Amino acid sequence: MAVHVVPTLAAMAEVYRRSPVGGRDSPRFATYVELGQEGLPVSGYNPMTSKDALGTIERLLAIDAEAVVAETAAATLKRLGSDDAVVALAVVVATPGLWTDRLGTEVEHRLAGRGRNEVVVWQGDDVGIDAVRAAAAADTVRAVWAARYGIPATVRDAVAQEGLALVMAGMGGKLNDEAAAVYEVLADDTTLSSMVAFLFGDDSATAMGFTPVGLRARVGERHAVALVEPYC
Repeated sequence: MAVHVVPTLAAMAEVYRRSPVGGRDSPRFATYVELGQEGLPVSGYNPMTSKDALGTIERLLAIDAEAVVAETAAATLKRLGSDDAVVALAVVVATPGLWTDRLGTEVEHRLAGRGRNEVVVWQGDDVGIDAVRAAAAADTVRAVWAARYGIPATVRDAVAQEGLALVMAGMGGKLNDEAAAVYEVLADDTTLSSMVAFLFGDDSATAMGFTPVGLRARVGERHAVALVEPYC
């Protein structure tokens, strides 16, 4: 088993400490571009945000979050019976704003293959050890799933992947009759629209311009967890 966490937090802290004056010609943006050119996986960060991304990063550094991610990923691989897997991860602090729509980013990250080796935490959210462990466990599952099977091709795949990811993150499941009925109809559907509507609920689906399916927020997600829990 090999887990490698590519360090981004200290480097991005230095980025956010630099002046943003000048926009794309600023010291901050120039330093950010240099990190990308050096191959550091920082594309999920918004270097020019006016929000306190630095504060979130400093709290993560204070708990040695990258070491927490490495430890959690190794434990998750062991629980999965994937001791032979090689997983490279990087912590990304995402900042909601004009560059980063939170719902769209989460959907792309979980279901559409964007940043599959990133452990995403959000500026402004809890970044304590338990929260970091939960995010690391879930994103380790998604990284392994992507390596083995690719991105989810059907609602059934999305339910299996997300159910397992969220079980490993410590979420409890709850079977739901309405979700079961929708799943019976949509299980083999191949559209991202149906995956989002089932897992995230009607409000999220509508916000993304997708067709609602009659489910409240996260009901399908917890149903997915309940389907997977007996096997974990």
